[in-house]
Amino acid sequence: MMWNNAGIGEGGWFEDVPYEAAVRVVDVNFKAVLTGAYAALPYLKKAPGSLMFSTSSSSGTYGMPRIAVYSATKHAVKGLTEALSVEWQRHGVRVADVLPGLIDTAILTSTRQHSDEGPYTISAEQIRAAAPKKGMFRLMPSSSVAEAAWRAYQHPTRLHWYVPRSIRWIDRLKGVSPEFVRRHIAKSLATLEPKRK
Repeated sequence: MMWNNAGIGEGGWFEDVPYEAAVRVVDVNFKAVLTGAYAALPYLKKAPGSLMFSTSSSSGTYGMPRIAVYSATKHAVKGLTEALSVEWQRHGVRVADVLPGLIDTAILTSTRQHSDEGPYTISAEQIRAAAPKKGMFRLMPSSSVAEAAWRAYQHPTRLHWYVPRSIRWIDRLKGVSPEFVRRHIAKSLATLEPKRK
């Protein structure tokens, strides 16, 4: 298994995030995954039962406010995963991805937030306190993503692995009722509105 994982974040309203910061997010979150796929393919083709497992995001299921560029890059990872899952069948290489929600990792505190007053950071304690305690946007341990990767390796037919699994409903409902999904996301994420210390 090759875990194709790359990600940084820059948060804030789209117009408050500097262009250079947005481009850096694209370079890391998508171009690095693309580079990983090109670099890994020759080795994956030689390994029976190989799997390229990429990290997308719950924000790759529906565009998320205040992380618009991050969300766009994770949509790109999801799209690349879907395309390569078909293309690489001819090489005997499986492709899947994980779409994690809010995971308790360093990306939470390393993500700079931007406002019209300039950049700032949010502490891990602030994030943990603000995160919902239940539901699809609850804070999950990093081990939950590792468990999804192990299950993906053992179950070759599933393409997308959602952590928590309830995130899959965003993907299923957005085509049927996009307005419902928009309202649900706005309500669920309202508690995560960044606050400065």
